[in-house]
Amino acid sequence: MPSASQTYFSIIVPAYNRADTIMKTIDSLLGQTYPYFEVIITDDGSSDHTAELIQAVEDDRIRYFYQKNAGVSAARNLGASKSQYDWLTFLDSDDTVSPHWLADFAKEIETSKVDIIFCGMRQINKKFEVDKVVDPLDPYKDGQTKGLYNAGTFALKKNVFDTVGGYDSQIRFGENTELSIRLKQLNLSATYISSPNLTYEVAEAGGARNLANVIESNLYTLQKHKSYFHNIPRVKQLYLQTTAIAQIRMGRIKDGRTNLWKAYFAKPSNGKSFLRAMLASIPTLAKQIWKPNF
Repeated sequence: MPSASQTYFSIIVPAYNRADTIMKTIDSLLGQTYPYFEVIITDDGSSDHTAELIQAVEDDRIRYFYQKNAGVSAARNLGASKSQYDWLTFLDSDDTVSPHWLADFAKEIETSKVDIIFCGMRQINKKFEVDKVVDPLDPYKDGQTKGLYNAGTFALKKNVFDTVGGYDSQIRFGENTELSIRLKQLNLSATYISSPNLTYEVAEAGGARNLANVIESNLYTLQKHKSYFHNIPRVKQLYLQTTAIAQIRMGRIKDGRTNLWKAYFAKPSNGKSFLRAMLASIPTLAKQIWKPNF
């Protein structure tokens, strides 16, 4: 049984056809200097040999569960429902963490008595070059926002996760951001670790299914949190722009143009947003600028 004075973590790792990356993620977890954790890997219907690789790992802290393909949000919720400990953190199956990732979280929990903790992130590209380092104290360099909601950059109390209802299983893109909208409404006590303890590898964008997920999930989130986006127009603008560009890349020029104009009117002081809307008004030009990536 866990010691009452010790912090224990349940690390939730969803995986879908990740045979090529899952072992580096597991290795980074088993290399933690802080030993009090379990790793719950939820296989979201993989058809490769992801399962065989995971089940071959001889460490009783690794727990494996399988579900029919239902998306990353459902997979994370399954993992959380199987967790044994009071603190949850999530990690994607192609990312890695520093050896002191959990130790830093545990130190803040034991000294600050908070509901949620954030750490920094190092973003790398496919050439394994560092694109940028993100500090959770000012992740968007706007001087207004604190907290970074990429999987691997936050740990939170399990009862808090349960209170907001976990991840929305209808969302297959931007699920961490949507979760953050609901968490922010709770006015949680938080602390921040600037060390970039997560190494996030930018996935190759593309695929019609990926773009469809972006469009569907963004429009769903915009509708679900109307009041939130009304009060924070700069975020609404970003959501609409991302949706519009995905629509144009899928050949839905008219829909993309409409959403780029909506994005501009959400925050008219943004000149770049106006320029994007103008460019999208010329279909042949829009097709050249935002080419299909599949």
